[in-house]
Amino acid sequence: MMKKKVWKVITAGVALALCIGLGACGAKPETGKAENKPDTGMASDQKAPDAGKMDPNTIDPKMLEGTFDAKDVVMKAKENYQFSYLGMEVTLPETLRQKMNDYQVAMLSEDFQAKDGVLKYALLNWSTLTEEQKNAKLKKVGNDYVEWEKSLSRIGALGMYPADIAEEKLSELTRCSQHEKIGQTSDGKYFYYLSTEPAAGQELTDEVKQIKTVLGERLELPAGTYSFLEKDEIAAGQTDSIAPFATKTVDGKEFSEKDLAKYELTMVNVFATWCTACVEEIPDLEKLHQEMKEKGVNVVGIVTDTVDDNGENQEAIDLAKTIMEKTGASYPFLMPDKSGLNGRIKNIMAFPETFFVDKNGNIVGKTYAGARSLKDWREIVETELKNVKGN
Repeated sequence: MMKKKVWKVITAGVALALCIGLGACGAKPETGKAENKPDTGMASDQKAPDAGKMDPNTIDPKMLEGTFDAKDVVMKAKENYQFSYLGMEVTLPETLRQKMNDYQVAMLSEDFQAKDGVLKYALLNWSTLTEEQKNAKLKKVGNDYVEWEKSLSRIGALGMYPADIAEEKLSELTRCSQHEKIGQTSDGKYFYYLSTEPAAGQELTDEVKQIKTVLGERLELPAGTYSFLEKDEIAAGQTDSIAPFATKTVDGKEFSEKDLAKYELTMVNVFATWCTACVEEIPDLEKLHQEMKEKGVNVVGIVTDTVDDNGENQEAIDLAKTIMEKTGASYPFLMPDKSGLNGRIKNIMAFPETFFVDKNGNIVGKTYAGARSLKDWREIVETELKNVKGN
C-alpha cells in the first residue's frame, strides 16, 4: 500500500513532492486522458528490481542535498475548494483563512490508496504552527517532513473514510478525539466526518466547526491519482496532446513539438533532481535510448525543479547538468515550459512518472509510475511502439 502525505506547492505549474524511499518520490501517477490508465503493476513506493543500476561511486550524495521551507508545503488559503474526486466542496470561514495566511494554522492533506488504486481514506487537517515550525527548513530527501508534520498540534480534520471504520481508527488517523458524521457517498461505501481536538482550544475548534461542506457525486479516481486535485486542475491535466510547446534543454538548446516529429514514439520521463529513484534509473534509460533510437524511439527527461515561481532555478539546472555527466545521459533533459506541456505535467506529485507521445505530440498508451528495470522498460517500449504503429 502507499500512503501519501502531500501538499500543494505549485512552482511554475509543477507540484513539489516529498521524496520518500528509493522506488519513487511522492506517489501520484497522472493520466493523460480517459484511456491512459496508470500502470500499477508496481506500486510507486516500491523499487523496481535492478532499476537504475549504477556504479556506487557515480552518485555523489551532495547531488541530492537540499532543503525547502516548511511553510511552503501548506495548502494555500482560499474561500472555496472543489474536490471532485471526493465529491466534496469545502468553504472555509474568513477567520480560519486569516490564520492560514498568517501561518498561525497549517492546512495539509493526506490520502491512502491500496496498490490496486482503491482509496482507503482522504482527509484535510488543520494544525497550529509555532514560529519554529513555520520557519523550519526540511531536507528534500529523508523523513524531515514526516517528523515535522507529526510535531504539529492538531485542531481538526475533515475527511472521507470507509463506512465501517472504527472510532479508534478514526481518532488515530485524524489525531482528534471528537467526530461528527456529516454525510456519506451515494453508494454507502464511505462516510464523511468532521473531527476536532478539544485540547486545541474552543476558539480554534469552533473555526473548524464553521467549515461548510457540500457533498455530491464523486468522479472516478484513477489509480494512484492525488484525490485532492481540484476541479480546474483535473480539467487541466486531461489533455490529449502536449503539442504545441516550446522549451529548451538544461544546456540551452531549443526543443519543441517539431523535435517529436523525428521519431515514431517518444518516451517522456518526468523527474526531479532531488529524487533518488529518478537519478538511479537514468543509466538504464540511457541504455534504452541507445538501443531503441534506431527503431524510431526517443527518450526525453523533463526536470521539473529547473523552473520555480521565480523562473529558472539555476541551482537545479546546474545539478541536472551534473547528473547528465555523472550518469552518462545523452538524451535531452528539458525544462518545463509555461504551459506544463499543455497541462500534462502540472499536477504530477510522484517522481519518476513516464508517459509516451507519438510524432505529433499526441499522448498514447499508459502512464507508468515509479522506476523500472531496463528489461521492463524494453518490454514496455516495444509494446507501446507496436501499438502506435498499429501492428
